[in-house]
Amino acid sequence: MSVSASTSVSNASSSSKSGITATLLIIVAILIALEAAAQSSLQFYTNLKKPDYLYLVLGFILYGTLGLVYQRMLASGQTLILANIIWQGATVVAMGIIGYFVFGQTLTTKETIATVGILLLMLLLK
Repeated sequence: MSVSASTSVSNASSSSKSGITATLLIIVAILIALEAAAQSSLQFYTNLKKPDYLYLVLGFILYGTLGLVYQRMLASGQTLILANIIWQGATVVAMGIIGYFVFGQTLTTKETIATVGILLLMLLLK
């Protein structure tokens, strides 16, 4: 690796943000909404007696859009680990709530404990 290449790699990694910013929270909220909508669309498709392919296609489109938004979060300088901890943790909680209230699914004791544990671990990021 040449000196200029190693300098640019060093500069890129030092410019990464490691804290929780307002931009990160907005992007994570968008990611959670997109993933919740995508998973819900696919669940609606699965639950229908006569499949409506609109739900299936909508789920695919929403997941594709989710990838674009996630790339924007990474482009903003966020580290992979922080971005994923917040996004995945919040998505687990959101999908548990949607599953319970929208689809009538119940959480087992283990699932409830795991969800509360994820919430508590996310508080460590403050």
